[in-house]
Amino acid sequence: MPIFDTTPDDLINSERINQIPGLSYYKDFITRDEEEYLLAYISNIEYTKEFGRDIKYYGFPYSYKKSMVDIRDFKYPIPEPLNIIYNKLGVDLNQLLIEHLPINKFYTFPIHSNIFSNNIMTISLGGNCVIKFQNKISNKEFEILVKRRSLLLISDECRKEWSYTINTNKSHMFNHRKVKRNNRYTLTYKNIKIIS
Repeated sequence: MPIFDTTPDDLINSERINQIPGLSYYKDFITRDEEEYLLAYISNIEYTKEFGRDIKYYGFPYSYKKSMVDIRDFKYPIPEPLNIIYNKLGVDLNQLLIEHLPINKFYTFPIHSNIFSNNIMTISLGGNCVIKFQNKISNKEFEILVKRRSLLLISDECRKEWSYTINTNKSHMFNHRKVKRNNRYTLTYKNIKIIS
């Protein structure tokens, strides 16, 4: 028997994700060149502070206190270079949220709100991290290794009944080894319900 577990990271991720209904993970959704271009692009935009971190909205900003937005709330269209979901999958979503997530901070992310349609898609840029998903009812927990250039698809039960957090450590543990954290950006795409 080996001293250390030699199970591949991808297999552990897959086993855990399969126990979270509505969560899908796509490794290397974008290429290294695409990531480099995106990081250069978003490093030159102006951010505001919200949720204790730097953010930028395109499309419709929103409040979790609302159940819909008005067409008059529309701010800026998603720039073509950042519209990755449409460019790759042909899915046209009306909001992009860019977040800068430096290391040494605790992050918790609200997922469920009636203002969103079902699917939430997040692309990770700049670094790997371990995200803890916790069921709000059973308190069951799973840690998922989310790598740079990957896509997380959050929908259905995962969106409504699970929360997710990132701890403050400079490195995370996954599969009996350290995962070093770097400053990280996320591109999160959603559809916001609009008053007709």
